[in-house]
Amino acid sequence: MKITCSHHDRSYDKIYWYRQTDGQNLQIIGYLTFKKPLEVDEKYKIYGDAEKEGFLELPGLGVEDTGFYYCATPPHLLRRTSEHKEARLDCFHGDNSYPYMLWYQQQDTSEQKTMELIGYLHYENPTMEKKFEPRFTLTGHSKANATLVISNIRLSDSAVYYCAAS
Repeated sequence: MKITCSHHDRSYDKIYWYRQTDGQNLQIIGYLTFKKPLEVDEKYKIYGDAEKEGFLELPGLGVEDTGFYYCATPPHLLRRTSEHKEARLDCFHGDNSYPYMLWYQQQDTSEQKTMELIGYLHYENPTMEKKFEPRFTLTGHSKANATLVISNIRLSDSAVYYCAAS
């Protein structure tokens, strides 16, 4: 099986790959930087250019490989500019067979890293978790390009954001 991750920001030069199994924390598989992979888990193959896309290949897929797989570009603090008081995060997964696009926020608290569901798109229909309404919105299509928009951004919005297709 091959999973594709792409982004449109040429300033990013790394793509990280993670795996999460039932109720467990995210585990890093490896990352790609400037066409050079660092594979923490040698069971997987990582390749691509990282400037626009990367690939995670799972040769010899078995039941033990069941889980959620995530890709992420480098974590950054959200920036507020004088013209824009919102952050826009785009996601595209490239597989037309998944009807859901889920968005997560991972914050690093003093005690532990927590990951919370922000909401999801089912085709073009967004469903948001109450905690994230009304400043967080989802637009787009779950089988194509989807965007997470964070309005009136605050320092407390600094986190790692993930999108996942299901």
